[in-house]
Amino acid sequence: MITVGGPLKNLLYLFTAVFLSNSWSALPDLSKEFLAKNSGVFQEKVKTEISNIEKDIILAQSTWGLSYDYFNNDNNLENSSTTFTVTGLKTTGHSLGLSKKFGWGGELSLTNNAYSYESTSKSYQFNQKIAYEQNLGKDLFGRQFRSTVNQYQHLANQQKFSSKNSIQGKLKTFALVYTQAQLQKSLYDLQLEAQKRAERRLSLIKKKVRDGLREKVDLLQSQTDLLNQKEQVQSAAISFNNQLESLVSYLERPVTDAEVKTLALESWEKLPEGDLENNLSKKSLSAFYKANQNAYESAELDYLPAVTLSGSVKNNDYNATQGETFSEGKLGGDKKEVTIGLNLTWALGLEKEKLEKAKARLNLESSKKLLDGTDNTLIKTEDIFKKKLEQLNKNIEFSKSRLVLAENTLKEYTKLYNRGRSDLDQVIRAEESLINTQVSHLRYIANRREVLFDLSSLYGTLEDYITGK
Repeated sequence: MITVGGPLKNLLYLFTAVFLSNSWSALPDLSKEFLAKNSGVFQEKVKTEISNIEKDIILAQSTWGLSYDYFNNDNNLENSSTTFTVTGLKTTGHSLGLSKKFGWGGELSLTNNAYSYESTSKSYQFNQKIAYEQNLGKDLFGRQFRSTVNQYQHLANQQKFSSKNSIQGKLKTFALVYTQAQLQKSLYDLQLEAQKRAERRLSLIKKKVRDGLREKVDLLQSQTDLLNQKEQVQSAAISFNNQLESLVSYLERPVTDAEVKTLALESWEKLPEGDLENNLSKKSLSAFYKANQNAYESAELDYLPAVTLSGSVKNNDYNATQGETFSEGKLGGDKKEVTIGLNLTWALGLEKEKLEKAKARLNLESSKKLLDGTDNTLIKTEDIFKKKLEQLNKNIEFSKSRLVLAENTLKEYTKLYNRGRSDLDQVIRAEESLINTQVSHLRYIANRREVLFDLSSLYGTLEDYITGK
């Protein structure tokens, strides 16, 4: 933090013909730190991970499944005299199943059941069943499942690009805050240099007034000018410290003034390269449109009935010996049951399906309209940014020329004043003109960098542009 009136180490004179300041050197490292540690950036990365997990949940529905069931029943209830039911029967059962859903709309299952019965005697049963179901309706060959998987894949991509775009926006804001901190620190240096010139001028005028070469009013005016410069230094220090506080909120740690370099125009600040096709907002909208296409396809498929063709083969065996029930009751034996079935379910009126399709159609049309308008907007925005750069480049060249003139003007007026051929007002006005020119030049540089950040953000390359990846 700058202390008003305190010394600044490595004070740079900002406006020479060649700019040698390393004003860019700290930003890449600080940006990497910001991207790695900022809580807002972390939340955006979490959103991407959650979206990928949601996609994987859909795919996980086609994994193998294992089931086990056990029961023990000891029945000693009294039965009706008109029915023939075994009383005092103790039954124990075990069931072990294995199933697998497939992406083509089918499901395979294998079930093993083992029972023991104990009454007046003891017997055993074992049966084994294999079954397969195939959807022949809305999910024929897994078309609805694939549409759902594709929808969640596109939604995951949308979230990925949306989060990247949000992170890029946060990074741009951070880089702009850092640039403003550089600007304010540079303005502080300018005002401090102006204060030193005012102090030297006051010291000279004191001698001239004492020697009777100048009027006392010049001394009073010079003292007033020095106090004004001290106020400007204080105001610049306050503005810089405010920017440091903003940096603290982004880096989420204390930031020292040494971490902020003074602002200067450097050769590295060239035009960023990129393609509008890589614009992150456009990529996000494109993925969202594709997800809505899949959602609409699924809504159309819901008009079809759910038709399931099923088939199963079951073998079993009862025996007084448990070992023989396993060998005789497994699949492939003579004691078998073959079942083939067809199930059809179709909602009458399809009211829910019609509403879902109408909703999906509106979402699709809305996302398409947003996507269609993106290209023209991006082209126009790119053109605006490039024109701004051209204008700023010209202004920077103009202000550099004005700097030389303003410096020479101040020197000449100072010489004339020392010879008694001009008054102090002219010197002070020349001083103010120099300061205003320096400030304008610095602001043009900061504005130029802001447009460079805007342009690289438009190409989706801001992180690479700043960190130098």
